[in-house]
Amino acid sequence: MAINLKIEIFNISAFPVLLEYGIIPGMVRSSRRAKAAWALAAFAFGLFLPCPGVDEAALAKAKEVLSELTLDQKVRLCAGSGTMTLPAFEGTQIDREWQFTLSSRTIKPDVDRWSFKCAGTNETDAAIVLPSLGALAATWNTELAAEYGHVMGEQARSRGKDMVLGPAVNIMRNPLAGRNWETFGEDPHLSSKMAVAWIRALQSHDVAACVKHFCLNSQELGKYENEPVVDERALNEIYLAPFRAAVKDGGVWGVMTAHNRFQRLACSENPYLLRGILRARWGFEGMVVSGWGAVSSTVEAALAGTDVEMNTGADIRHYVNPKTGEAPLASAVAELSVPPSCIEDKARRILYTMARTKFFSPDKRAKGERLTEKHRKTALQVAEEGIVLLKNANAVLPLDAKGMKKILVVGDLAASEEVREGAESPEGKPFYQSTPQTGLVEYFSVRDAEIVRASFDSLPTPEEAATADAVLVFTGFELGHEPGKEGSGNDRADMRLPAGTDEAVREVLSWQHPRTVVVNRSGGPVELPWIEECPALVQIPYLGQEAGRALVNMLFGETTPSGKLPWTWPKRFADTPVAAEGAYGAERSTYREGIYVGYRWYDKEKIPPLFPFAHGLSYTKFEYDVDKAAVATLADGAGWTVSVPVKNIGERPGKETVQIYAAYPNSRVTRCVKDLKGFAKTKLLAPGESETLTVSISPRNLAYWDSFASAFRLDAGEYELRIGSSALDLRGKAKITVPKDYVFKD
Repeated sequence: MAINLKIEIFNISAFPVLLEYGIIPGMVRSSRRAKAAWALAAFAFGLFLPCPGVDEAALAKAKEVLSELTLDQKVRLCAGSGTMTLPAFEGTQIDREWQFTLSSRTIKPDVDRWSFKCAGTNETDAAIVLPSLGALAATWNTELAAEYGHVMGEQARSRGKDMVLGPAVNIMRNPLAGRNWETFGEDPHLSSKMAVAWIRALQSHDVAACVKHFCLNSQELGKYENEPVVDERALNEIYLAPFRAAVKDGGVWGVMTAHNRFQRLACSENPYLLRGILRARWGFEGMVVSGWGAVSSTVEAALAGTDVEMNTGADIRHYVNPKTGEAPLASAVAELSVPPSCIEDKARRILYTMARTKFFSPDKRAKGERLTEKHRKTALQVAEEGIVLLKNANAVLPLDAKGMKKILVVGDLAASEEVREGAESPEGKPFYQSTPQTGLVEYFSVRDAEIVRASFDSLPTPEEAATADAVLVFTGFELGHEPGKEGSGNDRADMRLPAGTDEAVREVLSWQHPRTVVVNRSGGPVELPWIEECPALVQIPYLGQEAGRALVNMLFGETTPSGKLPWTWPKRFADTPVAAEGAYGAERSTYREGIYVGYRWYDKEKIPPLFPFAHGLSYTKFEYDVDKAAVATLADGAGWTVSVPVKNIGERPGKETVQIYAAYPNSRVTRCVKDLKGFAKTKLLAPGESETLTVSISPRNLAYWDSFASAFRLDAGEYELRIGSSALDLRGKAKITVPKDYVFKD
């Protein structure tokens, strides 16, 4: 009763201040009793919050269905009925299970109720496997991100799935992190823009997106026990930014918690994150789903704001165990550890999310489709635009297929199928997969050329290699959760390629074949000790089922590469802030670099990277007419627009991405040397063709986090906008004047 008394007298007006300054999170550490008091106070405060942007019809429907349920049914709704489902209740409007699907790039085959093992084997499980989100980020194309989201939404609706567990918007801080491949890279602005386009498109098909993993999930090492330590400014400016964009700009309907800890509490049991930032500050009204296995305490997770506990089937055990029927959450309610009103609140949010997808009106839902030619073309286009040409000495690429009789392909990854069973999130079931090997065979089937394969363990002699018209070398990784692969469960041990790769590549390069191309597949940077001897280097993220076709089209000039790195490529791991600051461990990772993540770090420390952020070459050349670039001030303090004329002055059609970076020469606080504030990609420009790209920048986009005021602030004064093709290829700049101070509370 003492706790209830504290709730009644709690000073609601002071709550946001205590929350923002971290006073309450600090109190959480003191004792278990303090945790409970804080969590209940947070819960009580949440009941008083306004709900901006509420779908009134969906809310009314949620309340109607809620009134039909017993308390026991409401409790059971708060936990999975299996690995990928929420329960149905006979005699209610929840007449079928709610269906999750795990991957951000395909609709995975159905899984067994009690494990992640695929249960379906028939062709009804098949779906287009798109490139990874890392590949999508490399396109720098928000229109293409929307097309990607539409494919995911249409396929999910066709397969009867209600919520896609994605996109992942965690910032790529550590180049070794196993799940870098399924994020949008190192920059919060790029991540935000791509994620918002993806979410809006997906949800237009009556399928909920569930942005993940909230938050600071920047490594797999120490997945459950790791506690990132980050200052308040970096937290708000860098790591929370894409989540805020997903909620405020994308209108996302679901949020998944991270597995790691923050301020000594698991993210699924962290009221500061869930009730404070997510709900109180951002006004999120959707469903909060735990990371699978991320709940360890019934009461603390329930009070902190996790609506749904998920895990692999029978391992769901803190709210309701679907296999045994045991319900610790119901016991907690009976013991008054969790108030019944908390269960009402959770069930209402779950039902509200269901209602937004028209779950209770199946005849009104979008119909969906899959395995269509339109979907395949989108997968191919994303793959083509996601390929990054890193180096092209002496214009080795594109290769001329005319007259070619023999192509030597070195490395087993050329024939490796990227999508395979048992790989958890990378898993999928396409009707076919185009590998580089099959892509080459298909391309040369009408050109009468021989494709000769060799592994790193059995290289041909230089004399045999000299008879080839081109030598293609394939390096990199496979996806999976086993050590030595990229995926959930493990980080890479170092930034080196798999054992034996560098030695084999050096041997091939020693042949000095003039048309040698190295193709690297990875979700993040790797050390390349042989880069100086390499004539041409191509980076392919995980490109999905059309990987081979996309790559072959690029190598032989059927398409012009337009991808740009969504992360910085350092020369060696020692150059990274993670290594330099000694801030990487299983139990604790201290983000000592603060706001200097990615290219910001290399700018600040004046460390030249191997390839800068946003680097990517083309087969053609683009001219920026910076003399005609124009900056316009929008009315009513809405911000500015930057217009940049771009002309294709080369001999091939191509696309170019223009980036706008802000610099702060007269800032009253410490700022980055520059950071990305806008970008735009041209259409396919024919030789000699021009297009003027316009980028909008708002005052909030230029703001920094003021920890004293617990708000974003933009100071009056002069700022620079720098126009570039990459973080180190800056071609012009303009000054803007901010006439007054701005403060943004959210």
